Amino acid sequence: MPNNIYNWILSFLTGRQQKCIVNGVCSQLYNITRGIIQGSVLGPTLCIITKNDLKTLSAINLINKYADDVDLLVPEHTDVDIVGEFEHIKNWTNENKMILNMSKTKEIVFRRRCPVRFHLSPSFDSIEMVDHIKSLGVIIQQKLNVELHMSSLLKQCSQRMYSLKLVPNQGLSANDLHTVFHALSPAYFMHYRLGECSSVMDSLVGLMPFSSAPTNGFSNKLITVTELLTQSFTTLFMKIKYNPSHRLSTLLPPKKSVNYSLRNCDFNYELPQCTYTNHKQSFINHCLFNM
Repeated sequence: MPNNIYNWILSFLTGRQQKCIVNGVCSQLYNITRGIIQGSVLGPTLCIITKNDLKTLSAINLINKYADDVDLLVPEHTDVDIVGEFEHIKNWTNENKMILNMSKTKEIVFRRRCPVRFHLSPSFDSIEMVDHIKSLGVIIQQKLNVELHMSSLLKQCSQRMYSLKLVPNQGLSANDLHTVFHALSPAYFMHYRLGECSSVMDSLVGLMPFSSAPTNGFSNKLITVTELLTQSFTTLFMKIKYNPSHRLSTLLPPKKSVNYSLRNCDFNYELPQCTYTNHKQSFINHCLFNM
């Protein structure tokens, strides 16, 4: 980084003060010696730089970082166990003058059904072991099923549909009601739920109430689950296909290697052998066979 840019950022962060006023009583000015300037353009970039050196001790273990949240993934067979990795994270927070919120720190073990390992002891005395967690809005259960997440989607969808029933009383026209409906319901699931989750059943159950939208006068167009799924799956699959660094790109099968000329085709992956219907209907295979 050039010296003038470094000095400019240093000047931007240095000499900041704050005070607090409660019931008309003002405190003294205190210097701000740590943290990110919230609302600033440099805030997100400086936050990324701050957390950039937080890495795992083992190359086998994984760590996911998003804003002030950290997810540590440790497999069963590894050279550094979860206790050692967690101690490393605690040391990193202390060195960077941060506070680790132990009340929000949870432990979850993903496993198959096994009577021998049905009862597992927590790895830490001060950390609660749970059977499900919520990560970036997605509820992940211990056995990797989606019942709780689907129930949450249905609840949110029902709340939105109830709110839509109250909108016509405000004197909105049919076109305005159509716009509100698309902003509150399909757009919400398309932008967040369908764009980030690859579970077909998750999307199907979450979008079931949309079938009644035209009959209630919410929308002037019939919105089908198949249409929404096809659109969202195509968008996500194209992102994976043309971005080798995408997290899901490793799920793509190898490309065909042939010695003879074929017609120009943008799709040249080897189709996997699918014995079971559920395997063929999984996200990647579904896209490979239908696009």
